[in-house]
Amino acid sequence: MMMCETCSNGTMWTTSRVVDRGLEVETWIEIEGAYSPSFCHCMQGYHLHRGECELCIEGSKCPGSSKLELLPGFFSFAEEPGEIFECFGSKERCPGGMPGTCASGRDPESVACGACLGGMRPDGGTCVACSSTDYVLLVVLCTLIVVCTGGVHIFLVVTDQASANQRSSLFTAALSLGHLITCAQLFSIMQQLQINWAEHGRQNSCCQ
Repeated sequence: MMMCETCSNGTMWTTSRVVDRGLEVETWIEIEGAYSPSFCHCMQGYHLHRGECELCIEGSKCPGSSKLELLPGFFSFAEEPGEIFECFGSKERCPGGMPGTCASGRDPESVACGACLGGMRPDGGTCVACSSTDYVLLVVLCTLIVVCTGGVHIFLVVTDQASANQRSSLFTAALSLGHLITCAQLFSIMQQLQINWAEHGRQNSCCQ
């Protein structure tokens, strides 16, 4: 005597198995009369998350294995595969595949693989190890910013022959402009370095 049980109370469950394991794509088909609960999967177009079958959204595909696969140019965290981010700018940093996958050297804990791992810098879609030259250039650039800003302030004070009120107004305006330029340059540098602030259907039956 055979006894059949459903895979789950949900309507998006089925019994399926893989029939072709290609180099990049697996092909799954639905089957009837499965003999083991291991054949229970979400239907094609759905993925399993926290015990429930959830609908695949843009940027992903669900072949019927209960797993979600990301398309190139998209990213999601391994813990939340259904929350998908599109990788704007350099899409090469998000190669697709399983949730939590990033290009070489990229931090999988950062949104859309936007940050590099510690001790690395962006190099197109990937990240490479920082060299001593990178740190020297950063120090030189910061020094030039400070020196140039201070030089402008001194020049304005020395050369301004207007009245005291005019001199004060001009100095204040120039000082504000200098700070604004400095902040913009620093934010630009931090963005290039990619600093990581965080540190890191149908329902088939299963017969037994």
